[in-house]
Amino acid sequence: MVAAPIFDHKGRFIGMIGGAMTLQSGRLMKDIARVRIGHTGYVRVITRDGITVISSPGEAPLKMADPDNPVFRDAMSGFQGTRLGRNGDGKTSVMSVQQLAQVPWFVVAVWPEREAFAPITRIADSFVWILLAVVAVVVPLALWLFRRLMAPLKTLGRQIQESHLGDRSGPVDIAGGLEIRQVAETFNRVMDERDDVLSHLAEREAFFRSLTRSAPIGIVQTDVLGRIEFVNPAYENIMGHTQEELAGTYIMETVHPDTRAQILDGWRVALHHQSIYRTRLRLDTPTRLGEVWADVMSAVIGTPDKTLGTITVVQDITHELEVEDALRQEQQRAESILGVLQEGVLMVDVNGVIRYANLAACRFLGIEGDWSDHPFFQNITVETEDRVWSREDFLASEELDSLYCTLRNSEGEVFDIDLTMLHIRQGLHNERMVFVLRDDSTRRREEERLSWEATHDSLTQLLNRRAFTSSLVKILGEAGRQDVPSVLMLIDLDHFKPVNDQGGHLVGDDLLRRLAELFKDAVRSSDTVARLGGDEFGIILPACGLTRAEALAEKSGHRWSRSVSNRTVGVMALPHPSG
Repeated sequence: MVAAPIFDHKGRFIGMIGGAMTLQSGRLMKDIARVRIGHTGYVRVITRDGITVISSPGEAPLKMADPDNPVFRDAMSGFQGTRLGRNGDGKTSVMSVQQLAQVPWFVVAVWPEREAFAPITRIADSFVWILLAVVAVVVPLALWLFRRLMAPLKTLGRQIQESHLGDRSGPVDIAGGLEIRQVAETFNRVMDERDDVLSHLAEREAFFRSLTRSAPIGIVQTDVLGRIEFVNPAYENIMGHTQEELAGTYIMETVHPDTRAQILDGWRVALHHQSIYRTRLRLDTPTRLGEVWADVMSAVIGTPDKTLGTITVVQDITHELEVEDALRQEQQRAESILGVLQEGVLMVDVNGVIRYANLAACRFLGIEGDWSDHPFFQNITVETEDRVWSREDFLASEELDSLYCTLRNSEGEVFDIDLTMLHIRQGLHNERMVFVLRDDSTRRREEERLSWEATHDSLTQLLNRRAFTSSLVKILGEAGRQDVPSVLMLIDLDHFKPVNDQGGHLVGDDLLRRLAELFKDAVRSSDTVARLGGDEFGIILPACGLTRAEALAEKSGHRWSRSVSNRTVGVMALPHPSG
């Protein structure tokens, strides 16, 4: 049964139209059921609900389709297309599904897989038989023709082998097909170029060997595995073996066993990266030659994409190492000596950077620990009476001997030093300045002491006659330039001898010391008080004036009388331009 609603032009429902057909006796259904695909393939019409509308002959309609068939199940959900599935007999079949547009049905065309692919199978079988027939006929013919065409190639191969072995000196024959003739021409051209290259290489090798034989250093040539191919006489002398003894041996066998593994690893890395390998090593030489050390430089011989071998330069440095060791020992002894010296010794470059300093120098500089790379002139100040010395001053000056100066370091410490400076390689880029610093404070204190003793009385601590005379001469020279006259006072103690006789010299000395203190307290700090000898004293009062000097003498008289019973004081104005 089929029914459909009817609507008017305004969209209103006005009724139904329907129809019916007999599935068993309808001609359309029978025609569709009789459709065959191949020999056993058939067509089915099934509703979306799974009811078979049109089935194959002999099957009753209106039966439920197989719900376990995945193709039928997917077709009920709207699938259409072609898949492999199984028909009602359980055979694998090609199933094509097409959904109908007007009714909720779909058509399924079922064709057994064996029948569907039978034409392709027949074509493949035919092709195999044809191919076998072609091979049976063509292959013998092709082999015969190939051998005929390749006959000149066999001749060419024999001639190439003869050229390689040296039995043939001329070019190979050019015959055969185009490709073989091209190969023969190419081989002849390559052989000509090879002969030219070999001739050039022979010339260069002869030149190389002539140079290496006269070279003062050892030269070794090896292959890529490190086997020695050539050595020069210098290397033979270093190793104590001849070219014949060393040829074919591995170069690493010439290295002492203690470092052989380490040197071999470095050599392999350099060979892999095609770089130069440099090292210092001990050679494994005969016992009669002793211990031999060498500087070694090894480079790769080869093209950008291929390594051919190595060339190694060997220089015997045994004597140089012995000299270096001796110099090192001398340096250690020198540093030990410098380390215990009281004088500071340091070396500075042209930029003022310290290159060496002993312990005494570090004490002067206020440096604790490592002195390396310390700036010298930035950490200290060197002063003399007339100037402050800079780096440029020391560089520009000649050698200095006993420069008495004051050194002030960055810690604020001040030292009186006796400085000596020497230039090493003066004017060159690696010039050095060597400073020797001696503590001069003791000498200066001794000089000050001697100078003081030379100008002072040891008993009263007053100036002595010599210093008094020097001051008097100076005052007399300045008297003409002063508006106020200077005054000279001479003091003599009366009856001082009985004091020494009755009380002893200790009492007399004590009396002189007390009297000297009274004199110093009574005058100005700019005045000069001196003991002229025995019980005689002298006082110089610069720019004082006679009146003021007399008043000062009278005012202080009562203080002096407490110390001595009698005194004689003479007051005299020094000559003045005003009279």
